[in-house]
Amino acid sequence: MADVGVAMVVVDYHTGEVRARIGAPDPFDEQHVGFVDMAVAKRSPGSTLKPLIYALGFDEGLIHPETLINDAPQDFDGWSPSNFDGRFRGPVSVRRALQESLNLPAVAVLDAISPARLLGSMRRSGAQPILPGGNTAGLAIGLGGLGVTLQDMAMVYAMIANDGQVVPLTVLPDSDAVPQRVISARASWYLADILRQTPRGGLGASDKVAFKTGTSYGYRDAWAIGFDGQHVIAVLVGRPDNGSMPGALGAYSAAPLLFAGFDIVGVVPPRRTPPKDALIASSGDLPKALRTFAAGTGGEMTPPIRILAPRDGAEVFGVADSSMPLFVHLQGGTPPFRWLINNRPMDADPLRREAAFDTMGGGFHRITVLDAAGHSANATVRLMP
Repeated sequence: MADVGVAMVVVDYHTGEVRARIGAPDPFDEQHVGFVDMAVAKRSPGSTLKPLIYALGFDEGLIHPETLINDAPQDFDGWSPSNFDGRFRGPVSVRRALQESLNLPAVAVLDAISPARLLGSMRRSGAQPILPGGNTAGLAIGLGGLGVTLQDMAMVYAMIANDGQVVPLTVLPDSDAVPQRVISARASWYLADILRQTPRGGLGASDKVAFKTGTSYGYRDAWAIGFDGQHVIAVLVGRPDNGSMPGALGAYSAAPLLFAGFDIVGVVPPRRTPPKDALIASSGDLPKALRTFAAGTGGEMTPPIRILAPRDGAEVFGVADSSMPLFVHLQGGTPPFRWLINNRPMDADPLRREAAFDTMGGGFHRITVLDAAGHSANATVRLMP
């Protein structure tokens, strides 16, 4: 079995310039399969997609960093994921759920925003994910159930670090590149604030590098991706033959290399000033709709039918004037359902609580759904480029 290999990508996320790229420690070492370029090998990203899941939840008005969400056993149409350590914490803040990389809260938010929305946002970031066997995207993609490259994930995190805007990767600085927004600057700032405070076991400068680790199923891949005020560094540790590395975790195998990389390039202080629309508040001071996540910890009476995502008043990025549809997720109600946008009937499966509508242009749009019992729900959203 081939020895363990390491790959690293360093990107200036302001310009898209790839400052360094290592696909193998020694590309001429045939004994250790050095000719396999691990930077472009399709691998499972483990938990490294969780920040993007929460960013989409922030933008759709579902959650805030201090929203309480339930980390408890839950069945998702026959699939019951668990946390890595097999324990459940009960109600926790979204901040803590991401810092501790809890699985149930991330899957619950992904269920609300839809796996297709996550996949579409990855592609808009420049990544080219592949699904096992060409299957339709399911909730398992949020925990690493798809294939991506190290360069793919460097692009996703460069977008997150760059205030939610994509700058294509290039070997030379490109001042003419036109940024494309995937998530809001507010969601980007929330993530950076959360991930800079992730416990790091003594590694690196405290509170200067935002980072996330990940470990794929079967201990095949160990990831660590982080960013400071200028650079994204992405690290992948794995066997070139995709074999298992028992006991190898992203936090122990890849994170030390990530912070060693920042020691070499030099840590650039991050921007800490929040955007004007960022809400700085404790859980108890949040608007009522954001205090608890409805699918997990809401203990109050819920209406018979509601549009769960996007939430009323949300700004949805990357949908206006693009090929990406608007995904809508319904909670409750009695099928069949009838959908309207701006009072115009829409073509959708009347038996499903999810729908995808082709882009109808930017600006404000009113979504209405009616069920068989005569109940209705509305949400007015703003579609952004």
